[in-house]
Amino acid sequence: MKRITDVCKLIRLPYLLTAGFIMFATREMIIRPILAINNHSLQVSLFNFSIIVLATLLLIAAGYIINDYFDTKHDRISRPDGNIVGRKMERRSAIKLHTTLNIIAIVLAGYVSYRVGYNKLTILFILASGLLWFYSTSYKRYSLLGKTVISIMIAAMPMIVILYEIPLLSIKYATFIQETGVSFLYLLDWTGGFAILLFLSSLIMNLTKDSIKRELIEEKRMQLSVKIVIVLAYVLLITSINFLVIEIFELAYLAKYFLIAAVGLPALFSLIKLLTSNKLTTLKTNYTLSKIITVGIIVFCLFIPYIFKNNLL
Repeated sequence: MKRITDVCKLIRLPYLLTAGFIMFATREMIIRPILAINNHSLQVSLFNFSIIVLATLLLIAAGYIINDYFDTKHDRISRPDGNIVGRKMERRSAIKLHTTLNIIAIVLAGYVSYRVGYNKLTILFILASGLLWFYSTSYKRYSLLGKTVISIMIAAMPMIVILYEIPLLSIKYATFIQETGVSFLYLLDWTGGFAILLFLSSLIMNLTKDSIKRELIEEKRMQLSVKIVIVLAYVLLITSINFLVIEIFELAYLAKYFLIAAVGLPALFSLIKLLTSNKLTTLKTNYTLSKIITVGIIVFCLFIPYIFKNNLL
């Protein structure tokens, strides 16, 4: 039982469940209601979609394992009890588990890619596996580069869902496309917007967390370049929320107020604190708020079916 607990801790089970929810929310709360407007339906079966989600989660789990394997002194000092590899799991066993999970993930992704008739999508999983490896071995040493790579991969999760849908939708509704001249690329507007918000919130959260680690090992305070990037990310996030509230959700009061309360206000408060203070306590507060912002963005998906159903655009 303890070994199972250690493995769950190693692969960051709560984060995996969150990743799975993001993908299911993208499919059920964004893509499905948009398609329903034109009496269209999802074409990737629930079974195949579940396989893609599983493949993604296995890839992420493998990334956490290899990250623990090549852990840096930042992590060993900031969370001394956090490391599993080398303490509770042999390093050789960790590498074997990492390799096995990667192979299974790529095979599963290859199967679904074949089923949708677009084998090239498998390359995305191969590239992701490589990026996670290089992140753990080198990229993570460079705060901006490493955290940007991770944030891009988090933002890619909603995009994976739509990339597997579009080929089958284009085949199923080829007549509709010919008659109207409208392709299903418009789905990228909403999923892309969701992905951008995830990218910004993830970048803020990860850079803030990394700055806290640097403070804890008494290296130096937040680097100016990192602070500038976080400030820009906050500004872009607040601007995006302002655009959504004013231009799109003018009539969707419930969605509007939730977006302001759960994302806009915490982001504005965090930005002000970041500009006025650089203390460790401020960074910790901002990190907590960044997690609230990320959760708020994810939960916001629950409002999208309501918006489309009631024609509140």
